[in-house]
Order: sequence, then C-alpha cells, then structure tokens
Amino acid sequence: MVRQDHPAARAWPERWHGLLAGRSATVGRAPGRLDVMGGIADYSGATVLQLPLRNSVYVAAQRTDEGRISVFTGGPWVPHLSTTSASVATTVVTGAPVADAPRRLRRQLLDIDAHWAAYVLGPVAVACAAGILPAIEGLRLSVWSEVPAGAGVSSSAALEVATLRAVLGLYDREIDSLYLARLAQQAEHQVALAPCGIMDQVTAVFGRKEHLLMLRCQPADILGHRRLPDGVAVLGINSGVTHHVAGKQYGRVRIATFMGRKMIASMDGSDPPGGYLCNLDLDRFTERYASRLPDKMTGADFLDRFGATGDDATTIDPDDVYHVRACTTHAVCEQVNIRRFLDGLERYERTGDPQGVRQAGKAMLASHDSYDTRCGLGTPETDMIVQLVEAAGMPAGLYGAKITGGGAGGTVAVLALGENAHASVQAIAEAYSRRTHNQAGIIAGSDHGAISEPVRHILIDAEGETREQGPSA
Repeated sequence: MVRQDHPAARAWPERWHGLLAGRSATVGRAPGRLDVMGGIADYSGATVLQLPLRNSVYVAAQRTDEGRISVFTGGPWVPHLSTTSASVATTVVTGAPVADAPRRLRRQLLDIDAHWAAYVLGPVAVACAAGILPAIEGLRLSVWSEVPAGAGVSSSAALEVATLRAVLGLYDREIDSLYLARLAQQAEHQVALAPCGIMDQVTAVFGRKEHLLMLRCQPADILGHRRLPDGVAVLGINSGVTHHVAGKQYGRVRIATFMGRKMIASMDGSDPPGGYLCNLDLDRFTERYASRLPDKMTGADFLDRFGATGDDATTIDPDDVYHVRACTTHAVCEQVNIRRFLDGLERYERTGDPQGVRQAGKAMLASHDSYDTRCGLGTPETDMIVQLVEAAGMPAGLYGAKITGGGAGGTVAVLALGENAHASVQAIAEAYSRRTHNQAGIIAGSDHGAISEPVRHILIDAEGETREQGPSA
C-alpha cells in the first residue's frame, strides 16, 4: 500500500498537546521542502532549486511562570520517540554567560535523552544567545507536524523556522527574515550538531507556492522564484529509509569537500573564486586541479599539512579516511547539472519541445549518479526508485529522478510531464513497495514559506480546545 505523505487539507489540531487551558498562545508555520537540484552542493556555493511543500510544521508558543521551557509533540508525522515531551530549566538558555546557551542546552538534552528536542528548543537557545529574546520566566512549545520525519524533506528546518516565528511573535520581536533563517541554521549546527547548509531554512522562510526557489548559497543570495512550466510537475517518493543529516557519511563528504577547497586554494590563491567550489569552471578544475587532489587522505595527514578546513560546522577525525577528489568533483559538477536543468526547463517553456524536459531529467539522473559513485550517499532502495523511473521513461511521462537533500535514504524527487504524472509516480511507488516491502509514500503539493502569512494568535479555552484570536504582523 502507498500512503499519501500530505494531508487532505491544511489544518491545525483541535487540541494542542501540552498547552495550558485559559491562556493565549502564538502559532508559527513553516513548510518542508523537496530538493529538486543542488542538495549537498549548497555548502559549496551552488545555486540550488527547492520546492516548498504543502506538508507543514506548526509550533504553538505559550508563556508560563513555571521556570521551565517545555516541548510537546504531536501530529500525523511525528517520529516514534521514547517520549513525546521534554523539559529544561529556563536557566539553561537564559543563564550567564548567555552566549553559552546552545552548548548548555545540548548537554542537558543529552543528559535527559531528548536529543530530538534540539530542533525545537535549539532555536530558543540561539535566539537567547543572540540577545533577541527577553528574560523567559517559562515557555511551553507544542508541535504539530505534517512533514514526514527522516524522509529528507527538511522536517528539521521547518521545525526550527516555525518555532522561531511562534516565539518571536509571542514576545513581539521582529527580525530580518534572512537572519531568522540563519538563526535556524545555527540551532542545527550548535545544538543538533547537524552540519547542514542553509538552503532548507531559507526555503522554509521564503518559499513560494508552486515555484522553485533559486538560491545561490554564497552564503544566501535569493536569485528569484521560478514557476514550473505548465504541465511539468516535481513529486517525491518517500523510500521509507530514514535519512539523517547528522549521519557520519554526510559529515565525511562535507569534510572531504572542504579539504579539496583548502588544497585548491593552496595551489592557486585565486581559486576557487570567492572561496566557493561551485564558482570553479569544470574545465579549469579538470585541467588544473583534479589530478593533483588525493584520492584518499586521513584526517591526521590533512591536519599536519594544511591545518583546519575553514568549515566551522564540522570537525576532522584524525583517524578517518576522506575521499577528497571524488567529493570535491561532485561539488564542481553539480553546478553544471543545475545549469543544464534550468536550461532544459527554459527550452521547454520557450518551444514546447519535451526534449527540454528530457534534458532537465538527464541532469537529475547525473546528479543522482554522483551522489552514489562519488559521495557514497545513495542506498539500494533510492537507487531502485530512480531505476524504475528510468525504465518507465517518457511513455509514462517520467523524465528524471534524484535523491534529495543529504541523501543516504529519504525521498527521491521525480520530474514528470503531462496530466498522468501523479498516476505514473503512484505506479512507481507501488512497484517499489512490492519489491522491497517498504511502505512508500508520495509527496505532492506545494505551499508558501513562513513569511507569506502572519503569526496567528489563539486562545486555549477551559476545555482545552483552540479558538483563534486573529493574526499578528
């Protein structure tokens, strides 16, 4: 059986788990995202293409005088947890020195075996460390999630952004929207210890319904929103294999890529341009640098010869072995794939020739292959989905597919054309489920990012039910 990984209609819960009756609260929302192109090249400065999803996370924030900050989880796609709530003393995030709030929170969550709460409480800690929030006497946060966790569609960034929106609204604080995305990323780096790029958080904040967000990650330059051409759709198939951005292989790939950047800079101080590998021309990389990069290098050897990589989101393991050349090559080649994808869509929109969509699909397939062969971030299950899409091909209206986000499981994005797109993707998901006995899920539909709508104010009545009081800017 194939499930639909999106709700029939966007709706709040009738009851917010953990909120106190007779008190008001604020609600922030943020969507998940489908990584159409770019993925792990974001931290190398790529221009990534991201589709905000209909699946959203809602976080309600309520002041208390309990002296604690507590989080309660609920919703159809909250993962299986040993406990659905967690609580820490307010002094963990408000105590002196305030700049140490993320570190103190991280230690406390490990002590109480609630690392999962880092994605909700972490944003509160980084906001306190940044001096944005006033003294907190007590805070309850209630989560309602429609974004599949562990599916590679950025449930973590949606949680972080929705939390910041709700808490900032609760305390009547306004900050720049791009700064909000950066705070969310800092929470993931400093508290969750997940070395993500910034594309997920920016999409959760700025995404536009049925448009690809075009983001040049240098560090976060929004180039615009590109509407998908008429008849073209991008859908996701959730493999059912859990993906972890904090997983060891993702970290290895990121470290190896930054090693390559540091080595190239040591060969020629003018490269890579602006410090970003994705600015390096592929021919120049191939002719001047590729053969001079080591196939493999231990962390200890790199540290002895080059020192730190310059990436503050990762730490080199001296005993680990890093595939420098392959991972660096992926970053440079991925920018080429992204340009070919966009050129293909433009060709189709201009001429109506489906060969343009085929060109875009081939770019996706090349990206997926590089995830596998260069980065080791594929899985047999996601490979099978891509192979099934390739086999069905143009007669089924399917033109390309690739693993999303950090890879190593999660969701495959599928490029389709024509009115039968959803039915064709459904057939692929069913075939995959029969072969693997995994319950595949289809992710379809799009919605706007967080800043497209105001933070909402609600009242929890004496029976614990929700009554909306109106929007707040």
